[in-house]
Amino acid sequence: IGVDGIYLDNACYIQGCLAPSCCYRRPDGTLQPVFRLYQYREFMRKLAGVFVRHGKEPFIMAHVSSGIIPPVFSFATGIMGGENLMAYNYTQNHVQAYSEAKMVAELCGVPLGLIGFWYSDIKYPLFKKFNPDSPLTYEQFRDKLADSYIGMSLLYDTLCPGMRDNEFNRQIDEIRFRFGIGADDVAFHPYVVADARIIADNADVKVSYYTREQGLFVTAVNFSAEETRAKLTLPPSVLRILDQGRPLVEPFSGQPVSVEGDTIRVEIGPHGYTAATTF
Repeated sequence: IGVDGIYLDNACYIQGCLAPSCCYRRPDGTLQPVFRLYQYREFMRKLAGVFVRHGKEPFIMAHVSSGIIPPVFSFATGIMGGENLMAYNYTQNHVQAYSEAKMVAELCGVPLGLIGFWYSDIKYPLFKKFNPDSPLTYEQFRDKLADSYIGMSLLYDTLCPGMRDNEFNRQIDEIRFRFGIGADDVAFHPYVVADARIIADNADVKVSYYTREQGLFVTAVNFSAEETRAKLTLPPSVLRILDQGRPLVEPFSGQPVSVEGDTIRVEIGPHGYTAATTF
């Protein structure tokens, strides 16, 4: 085999099959398509087998805009969701367009056991194509969507593949690499897992974090359309890391983040995020 990896753009099963052998007629006369999930899973298994037979580690990246079904992608290396904002003609940001359930089920790698990638869909040329009279400049369009994308990516531990605009990906990658995200002692603690959660006293604020033996990286996202304040209560495991003496700082500015006993107080803009780290 002369390739090291394969990228599959939009798995075909999401449209459903209407061929005579793939559908049936409902009582009202309309056709009900069949979604051949297990046939597509078998295709993915055979595709991975091609790599194995040639002595290579399978590397299969599959992109599906919605409709990520875990059994289908069991033999994939990673899944790429996203590219949904255009469906709303960019009237919604990443917090509005992606529900918590959608992020956990489709894009967070923790429950699936796959690497989760998330296309940002921040495409100014496409926005202008459908909104030629919009007064938004590229910078204004970018700023409108950037915080919701960065915050949600960190909150759900998704990776950010390059598209037409890579500066957001570079920001996220930079702070992850500075923390040492690929080290063996790194663990991700999503807010959807009950153990050792960082608890916010405001239901609109969700908090996930990474730990190392001597490091902490916290992200809090505001799901409200209003500016929000919250008090974050840290579990004992996090306090033990902070007791080692490394100061907690905002990752981009380097400004210190105050810890009062076992709490941190945050103020987050509409659909925005805040982060704190010990690197």
